[in-house]
Amino acid sequence: MTERSWFWGGTTVGDAALVAPYGAPYTDDMFSDLYAFLFSLNRVTDGVIHTENPLYNSMLAVTNPAGTTIRVANGMALVDGKVYLNTANIDLNTSGDGNYSVVLRKTWATQIVRAAIRSQGVTQVDGTTWEIELARVAVVAGVHTLTDMRRRAFQFKAGVTVPQLVQRQGGHSTEWANSGLNNYIPTYVKMQCGCIAWTDVAPASSGTIVVTFPEQFIDYEGSHRDPLVWAVFKNPDGDPKGVSVEIWDVDHASFTICWYADPDKGFSSTVFVFNWFAIGAHIAM
Repeated sequence: MTERSWFWGGTTVGDAALVAPYGAPYTDDMFSDLYAFLFSLNRVTDGVIHTENPLYNSMLAVTNPAGTTIRVANGMALVDGKVYLNTANIDLNTSGDGNYSVVLRKTWATQIVRAAIRSQGVTQVDGTTWEIELARVAVVAGVHTLTDMRRRAFQFKAGVTVPQLVQRQGGHSTEWANSGLNNYIPTYVKMQCGCIAWTDVAPASSGTIVVTFPEQFIDYEGSHRDPLVWAVFKNPDGDPKGVSVEIWDVDHASFTICWYADPDKGFSSTVFVFNWFAIGAHIAM
């Protein structure tokens, strides 16, 4: 059967009578699958649930408050379809120099999801153990360096929870920065923006500044994708300054703003402020 529907009363009529694993009585795995279908884009990495509820709004952030302690803050997540909730700090510990992963571990045998620390990596065996990473910890000579690995659940397509991007024009179906006249319908879209200032002790009329994206542009397959980027000079008073802005060296992680003022305007300053916007392929948290 290619068509089926969930959920129905009884066990003998219509789709409730389908052969397992699709019919009634319904199992916990079926409800987990349903949550995963609705709220998870990629079961390998998804994901932390964003909420304003103060019991869970720290979004399972991982920190190193002191020594060998690795702390997981409060938050919610969806781990392979299972809803996980944590209302207090959880303290874990490293055991010496090395590379570690802080994970949420779903265990079928014990029917629990818990935070844990392990050697770097994840175990993902359907029906046994399924882990997603919250952070990576590198310990060298006792110094702990953390990398945030959280990815957000509830990754809906553009237009469902964010303004809809209906068409994109370019030269490649996945490389947004390739020029061309082909039309593409975007699916999952990431947008980031910011305001950055170049400063110096001496007034200048030109310069460069590197912008590092808060989150890298990586698509569903885990490939790096260069976004489309814009930047504008933020005029402090409305009087024309003749400042031109160029975008250099765009990649999935950063870009460079190059600016210069029209010498005929005679404008120079110790502070130049720029607003920027980037849009591209999405997987993320």
